[in-house]
Amino acid sequence: MRVTLAGYLSDHKGRVLLQRPSARSLEPVTCPLKLGEEPTTTLVSAFRAATGLFVLPIRLVGVYAARGDALTLTYRCTLRGGELATPAGQPPAGFFDTPPRPRGLSAAYARQLDDALHHDGGPARLALTAEGLAARLGRGPARERSESGVEWAATIRLIAVASGRVLWTRADANGPWRLPARAVAAGDAPWQTAGALPRALGLGHAVNPSLRLIVMAASRPALSFVFLATYGENELTNRRGEHLLAAPAASQSQTNLDAGDAALAAEVLAAPAGTVARLSAAQP
Repeated sequence: MRVTLAGYLSDHKGRVLLQRPSARSLEPVTCPLKLGEEPTTTLVSAFRAATGLFVLPIRLVGVYAARGDALTLTYRCTLRGGELATPAGQPPAGFFDTPPRPRGLSAAYARQLDDALHHDGGPARLALTAEGLAARLGRGPARERSESGVEWAATIRLIAVASGRVLWTRADANGPWRLPARAVAAGDAPWQTAGALPRALGLGHAVNPSLRLIVMAASRPALSFVFLATYGENELTNRRGEHLLAAPAASQSQTNLDAGDAALAAEVLAAPAGTVARLSAAQP
């Protein structure tokens, strides 16, 4: 899949920074997800190159899937400094009052903007859109940015938890216990694949499943989307056998849990309720 970053920056007056790639269109600052670099670092550099401004991405507020295996990660940003100046070769940019919605935004961008402005914490919004950044290839600079990206392989990992116990699986009786995982199917959003995995494991309906972590491999274009799903107390404790185990993430030495997956589960369970995208030194 192609992955794009988009940043929504507000100034002290509540206005939003947008670029104007053509006389009739507006869009946020965007850039492809870059291999081997933190997403926030890539987005900061894109803002500096496109507008001359120094920004701070506050949090990941939305993940949007569009047709053609295109994914957009959106960040709410705040201004740290610099003077707005459009370098040569970049579309003009300016601050726009909102509300009302600035004219010239596509439906997809308008939804992203609304979600970014009203996101007050917690996990990122997940949504399917008919139009995405990579689907809009006919609009000058946006075309160049989308085509400079790479194809990312994506998998999902599920942390199914009940009363402190996590569900683990293994392929054979002598192998380590790992978090349930599945490759994201072509044409699917990660959360669609994640929604099908509990049913494959024979689990019931989860309470408030959410995307908590996106891990980028350090040296190859691979992403791991980590979802947290909460179940009733008896839903996991009754699931024991040769290929299923319910055990705390901290019981690594006693139950032969995979060290990387145990650390991943512990990280998510200890973190505040939000969504983070980060680079990993290990392969996800």
